Amino acid sequence: MGIEDETRAFVQPYRALFDGEPDVSVDQGWWPAVANALDALLALGEEYPKAKLRVFQVKQKLGELRIQCELDCVPPVMRLRLDAILHSAASACSVTCERCGRPGKQMCSSFGWLRVLCDEHAASQRERDARLDSEE
Repeated sequence: MGIEDETRAFVQPYRALFDGEPDVSVDQGWWPAVANALDALLALGEEYPKAKLRVFQVKQKLGELRIQCELDCVPPVMRLRLDAILHSAASACSVTCERCGRPGKQMCSSFGWLRVLCDEHAASQRERDARLDSEE
């Protein structure tokens, strides 16, 4: 099973939150935090059935988890709970290796990319950066 197939399988239980094909582009290390957030969003949507809550993108940007939602007819209390869910997931990911899920910290590659990686994956990223830098 390729990574695209694995991502599709991971997102399948959450299809109701997405319009069309889910746009999820985070490494597997963050999947538990993303799953927790999406589970909470599903429950929140069930609690407020008249509100329209759609997720249109889940991604890593600048070393942070971004879950971007579209909201319509959302009561203020739902908005506060949504913000808490998204903040909790982003906080969890800020100290979790994107690749493997072990404890990690934010690092900047020599090319300016911000990532959250454990020591092992940070070392392999530095080696990869050094190879690419020497090829230029």
